[in-house]
Amino acid sequence: MPAETQQHPGLAPRSWPLTAKVPLLSAAMIFVVALVTTQVALRWAGRQGDALLARLGAVYVDGVSGAAAAYAAAGDQAAVA
Repeated sequence: MPAETQQHPGLAPRSWPLTAKVPLLSAAMIFVVALVTTQVALRWAGRQGDALLARLGAVYVDGVSGAAAAYAAAGDQAAVA
């Protein structure tokens, strides 16, 4: 067998003892779960932020239109513009 294709026997996962495989597998699973839950939380927070910003914009537009409505009803074009 050529030297390039040979692997060190200690690096093959099948040769690892169970006392090394279990903690590594557990750590990998915890990392994946943490990654997924973080992504879900960030997407939820982004949606909440977008909804809050849209609501704040609607309140602002309502306030501006309410303030300009009195001037528009009075026919004061200079104050409305």
